[in-house]
Amino acid sequence: MTDLGTRTEPALRRAAPALFGYAAVRALGLMTLALWSAGRDKSAYTLLTARWDALWYTRVAELGYGYEVRLPNGDVHSNLAFFPL
Repeated sequence: MTDLGTRTEPALRRAAPALFGYAAVRALGLMTLALWSAGRDKSAYTLLTARWDALWYTRVAELGYGYEVRLPNGDVHSNLAFFPL
């Protein structure tokens, strides 16, 4: 039988460039998020949770299902499309 250490070292050496690339892309994404949130004077959490459908689900959780949802920009839409089936 072979030792586990002798089998994993070459595999880690081959995987190192891919792992480094993954870490670099993640770091770039975090830097972009930090710059984006600093430019808008909002926290990163607020920017991520107020995007796309998250705003709708947050409104439903806060206010319940109603006929309409008034968005921060004044638009009025129905939230019935977000009813769980």
